[in-house]
Amino acid sequence: MPKIVDHAERREEVANAVIAVVARAGVAGVTLKSVAEEAGWSTGVINHYFDSKTDLIVTAARHCLNQWASLDRRTATRDATEALRALMEAMVPIHERRMAITRAMIAFMGEAIADDTLAEPLRAQQIHWRSLVAEVLRRGIRSGEFAEGMDVEHTADTLAALANGLATRSAFESVDFEVQRGLVHRWIDQLVLAPLAAGPAPEA
Repeated sequence: MPKIVDHAERREEVANAVIAVVARAGVAGVTLKSVAEEAGWSTGVINHYFDSKTDLIVTAARHCLNQWASLDRRTATRDATEALRALMEAMVPIHERRMAITRAMIAFMGEAIADDTLAEPLRAQQIHWRSLVAEVLRRGIRSGEFAEGMDVEHTADTLAALANGLATRSAFESVDFEVQRGLVHRWIDQLVLAPLAAGPAPEA
């Protein structure tokens, strides 16, 4: 009896191979041969599932973005503080797999400057992630976890800038993943929780 091939699973495995190649050698390193070697298959198999190098890259970029696809569900039932930490940790390298995705995403962003096919999903992901941060901040204010006087939009912008900056820096420097996680928690403590801990200003 012939083996049943799960085509969706095979495309996902190839996408993971592309991510590994891009993380190591950049988009320029993506060839049928390099991806086939990374995936452990022949170039013929890769050709069967993908029409071109562009198809490989776009599929891999979308696969990276899918890593965040369940953030809505994963954060909806958590306390606001815990949800905010999960959102921030999702954007920075806190383990080897996340580091590979981070490096690949930075490479894809470079390509997206001149490629709307890549630019649109990357832009949408950034906008969606920031909107989730803002919603969690509002939820935390309603629940009393965060200070009522917080400027939600400014805080969401600041956290987005910090997360993106740390991710970019980490792609080019040797990093300690626990230090990364600690920075995320410290930002939340300082920007979100510190005003609440300080309490209301004394009356004049």
